[in-house]
Amino acid sequence: GGAELLGEALRNLIDNALRYCPAGAVVTVRVAQDEATIRLTVEDDGPGIPAGLRARAIDRFYRLPGSPDGGSGLGFAIAREIAGYCGGALTLADGAGGRGLAATLTWPGFAAPDDAQR
Repeated sequence: GGAELLGEALRNLIDNALRYCPAGAVVTVRVAQDEATIRLTVEDDGPGIPAGLRARAIDRFYRLPGSPDGGSGLGFAIAREIAGYCGGALTLADGAGGRGLAATLTWPGFAAPDDAQR
């Protein structure tokens, strides 16, 4: 995917983490790659999203009950669309230790060419 699109997806995930966590929360951005996948995760130790509402939280314009004012309900939806456009997906899960939220963009991995194929 293009750098601008991926940057927009990342900005949306970071904005959500910062916007919905209390002061003093920790937000971690992590990138990992193996032979099968490339993963970009934004994880926080805030209040998280209950498992039963995560699928809805990715829907356009959906706002969790009790959400603070100021959001449009588009951040996760935009990130999901960008990931899909680039052949990937967005998943929401518990953060480390079951606290907070881990929003992960995942794409199929690729094998780097070895010297014999160059």
